[in-house]
Amino acid sequence: MHGAPVVFVCEHGAVKSQVAAALFNRTAAERGLAVRAISRGTMPDDDVPDLVRDHLRAAGMEIGDARPVGLRATDGLEARLVVAFDVEVPAEVSRGVPVRRWDGTPSVMSDHVAGCDAIAARVLEMVGELERSWSTTAPRT
Repeated sequence: MHGAPVVFVCEHGAVKSQVAAALFNRTAAERGLAVRAISRGTMPDDDVPDLVRDHLRAAGMEIGDARPVGLRATDGLEARLVVAFDVEVPAEVSRGVPVRRWDGTPSVMSDHVAGCDAIAARVLEMVGELERSWSTTAPRT
């Protein structure tokens, strides 16, 4: 099912996964892909830092009042793909769904330009892969 979400997971669910989900959603929408991404944290913070909100807003992506959300077993049941930033994805989430590791991505808080650029490059590559795989596996009508 192409509408099932991509789940981006980082420790606090407040920075890398928020940036990745926002970038993914914009890119997928621009390419006409019917898939959305969500952000999750293994130990979620209370809020998304202003730096992240401001950077995304300046890049034309508004996340509104989004707050970090904890990773739940149901996230894996509904996901097409889970992408983890330097965290372990529990078996109850990863069972039956592919997990990609994006470990070592530069810190967005230390250098938001380098961090966001690194995430954007990976997101663009991944969206392209999904686009190609769906075009070759989609049923013809």
